[in-house]
Amino acid sequence: MTWGSAQAHFNDVRAPFDGHTGCQEVATKLSPLKGFIVMIAADQQRFRDAVAASKARASSFIASIPQDLAKREDLIGEEVLRENSSAKSKLGKLYRLVEELGEAAKPFIACGKGCSACCRMNVTISSMEAERLAQFSKKRLVRADRHIKHDPTRFAGVACPFLVENACSVYEIRPYACRAHVSFDTDAYWCEPERAYEEGMGMVSFDGTKSAYLAILAKVPDSRFADIRDFFPG
Repeated sequence: MTWGSAQAHFNDVRAPFDGHTGCQEVATKLSPLKGFIVMIAADQQRFRDAVAASKARASSFIASIPQDLAKREDLIGEEVLRENSSAKSKLGKLYRLVEELGEAAKPFIACGKGCSACCRMNVTISSMEAERLAQFSKKRLVRADRHIKHDPTRFAGVACPFLVENACSVYEIRPYACRAHVSFDTDAYWCEPERAYEEGMGMVSFDGTKSAYLAILAKVPDSRFADIRDFFPG
């Protein structure tokens, strides 16, 4: 389990799974002359203060995790590879562990019902998770015949197809990317898509659960990764 920036965690170009590409937060504006995104000067100090505070909270969270829970997170990848059970069963076990980590993180994070900033940015999921969402929601599923990797800002500001009145309508079976993504800021100000930037707040990378997630799906025939909107467009 490590902590660093959202960019380091969620935009690993070596893997098809990006998770959430948001919460890389700093106030920005588009320069009409240069054609690139620059930080708004008035928000620079506010952003630096928020980054420092979020990293402190992330560190405090790691220090607070019970030893048993931290050990289970570290070993979950090895455990699921040894188990003689279905991918669905393994994924359920992994989800439950991430739920425990999420509960432990609650005192340190800004996330909560009604905060939907991370539902308006890229969210990479697996085809197996897309199948589960389709069965649960009865929404039409568009199958992916290949991995689809987007520019990190491709869906900035575009609501998840399962977002209803700023709440997740499939919360019980939400994908791994949604379960593992949390903000260690105190509110959603820097999580809003219009403030996204390539350098982000301090975030915790659950290395054990992420490796387990990828290991489980590597065993699923024709497994594909794409954005949730690729599977459920319109």
